[in-house]
Amino acid sequence: MDAMTTDPIRWTYIDPEGLPRKQAAAWDAYQDAYEAANKKKKVFENLMQEQAPEGKTLRVSTKFGKLALALTPKQSARQARKQPPNLADFLAEAEEEH
Repeated sequence: MDAMTTDPIRWTYIDPEGLPRKQAAAWDAYQDAYEAANKKKKVFENLMQEQAPEGKTLRVSTKFGKLALALTPKQSARQARKQPPNLADFLAEAEEEH
């Protein structure tokens, strides 16, 4: 929510193809930097995983520019690919929470 109001912010996705030239160039540069940063983050996460004790996964979070770690039990590839809920399950769960 916006700090000045009680109304939630309503985000709308737009097609960046319609941006003016200067803004489009800045957007493209940002996207390139974001992709490069994600690749470097993945390398860092993989290197950090080398430090995890046997049978554990070292989880890395870098939200808000801060480094946070968590150790979790190692999951099999099958466990890690848990299927997301279908729409009916999602809506039923949301209804239970309210």
